[in-house]
Amino acid sequence: MRRLAPAVWICAPVTAAVLLLVGLSWPTDAVTRLVPTALFAPYSPWVDSVYWTLGIEIAFYAVVWTLLWLGRFHLMEVVAIAIGLISTLFWCLYYPLDWSEFAETRWLALLLVHHGCFFATGVMIWLMRFKAVTPFPLVLCALFLAGCVCRSPVRSMFTR
Repeated sequence: MRRLAPAVWICAPVTAAVLLLVGLSWPTDAVTRLVPTALFAPYSPWVDSVYWTLGIEIAFYAVVWTLLWLGRFHLMEVVAIAIGLISTLFWCLYYPLDWSEFAETRWLALLLVHHGCFFATGVMIWLMRFKAVTPFPLVLCALFLAGCVCRSPVRSMFTR
């Protein structure tokens, strides 16, 4: 919250004001979009489409916070591997099984299925910074990066 809230609470009203000044929004629409943005609502409407990422980021932080709260942060590697494997498998099967209808749901994004391969890669790199760099995490990073590559052609349709 210390990192995200000030940025959102300063930038979102500025964005709404600019949209009003240039005539791209009506006052009622601006307020209707500003309130969910300021409250970090996981679903649109947001004051600007770029705020769709906050729900996903908060979902990842919720995983980390839950592990810390339960006193189980030592399981972060296992949880990241699970998230990464699910996400990578999802994207590797996306095109062969034509999951476009199924995949375009916000709840899958909030469950980290869409972006879990990116988070898992980051966690593995972060863990290797403190632990020995061994073949196992390197192979996992390569696997998760393959999931990221499989995901990359899919346009960001999760803003709605």
